[in-house]
Amino acid sequence: MIKTYLVVDAADWTAEKNNDKICLFEIQKYGFIHSSTLPGLKKIINRFIPNIDNKLVLCINAQKKDISWEDKDTEHLYPHFYGLINKEDIVAVTTLKDFMERNFK
Repeated sequence: MIKTYLVVDAADWTAEKNNDKICLFEIQKYGFIHSSTLPGLKKIINRFIPNIDNKLVLCINAQKKDISWEDKDTEHLYPHFYGLINKEDIVAVTTLKDFMERNFK
């Protein structure tokens, strides 16, 4: 399984979690869905997410998705999706705080 991770506002997830396809909020805002592999996620959090309260991490099974791997920095490729994500491809949802405690000690 190819896992990618997406940090979202809890309110955005609550608004979409019952839909068959999700992340419309990302498509509407950016034109694509940002995600990251685990090694790049810590950098994303440190650079772009100053307040982790009310943030969730969606773990996405990206194996069946068309992914565009983009080199936004010289050290890491970041996966972007240019279509909505099937809800069935979300394999886990956790708070960002809990995720960081488990993965970035």
